Amino acid sequence: SNEDSGANGEGQVPTLTLEALEQHNRLTIKNENKTLERRQFNCPVCPKEGRGKQCFFKRVPQMKPICKCPKCKKIKQDDCERLYPIPKGEEKGYGHYRCTGCKSTWGSSRSIANVGQECHSCNLAGKP
Repeated sequence: SNEDSGANGEGQVPTLTLEALEQHNRLTIKNENKTLERRQFNCPVCPKEGRGKQCFFKRVPQMKPICKCPKCKKIKQDDCERLYPIPKGEEKGYGHYRCTGCKSTWGSSRSIANVGQECHSCNLAGKP
């Protein structure tokens, strides 16, 4: 029947049954631990409340990368806002650079992926 085969292109949606919901939940819980990824978060509340800049990494499910700030959670218990991760291309971390001109090397704790920095010796762009 059409209910068992899913949507057939004519706008019909399969019927949600208790068995299908339980199967979905089992698969979701089973696969949740396998799809964790390390993401960077930034809390906008901490600097406003005098707790300093709060930028942190946390392992979150890939399908739903949401977490709460550990500092806010400790102080406010359950009354803290959900945070969404910084886009992957804008995450900051430690990077090693090498100048294309004078071959000098340096490290920076404020690196962004695939973005060069200016060499301190010869002012040319260094590559990560």
